[in-house]
Amino acid sequence: DVVLTLTTERGRVIVPTEAIQTGQQGPYVFVIKDDMTAELRQVTPVRVYEKWTVLEKGVNPGEKVVTDGQLRLVPGAKVEIKNANSNVEAPNSKQAPTTSPSTSKTIAR
Repeated sequence: DVVLTLTTERGRVIVPTEAIQTGQQGPYVFVIKDDMTAELRQVTPVRVYEKWTVLEKGVNPGEKVVTDGQLRLVPGAKVEIKNANSNVEAPNSKQAPTTSPSTSKTIAR
């Protein structure tokens, strides 16, 4: 196998593509706040690679995004983390210094 890095984008955040939803205002994700409530955030996707989406803005490094159960959520809804995976490895993470937020599977209470 040969890997050729064509570009490195510093300061970008990546999220699992399954976290991104489409609404009337455009693409968005649910971010889990410290008080375990869901916050709807508009995002600006740049590109998709495999199962990851590179974002220009909308999510900060280290924030948790919802990857399952979004249809049951509304902004401010209490959520419960069912399967947190804070060690999600981004594609080519050893080569590209891209920031990935934590991902969580959640349910609405």
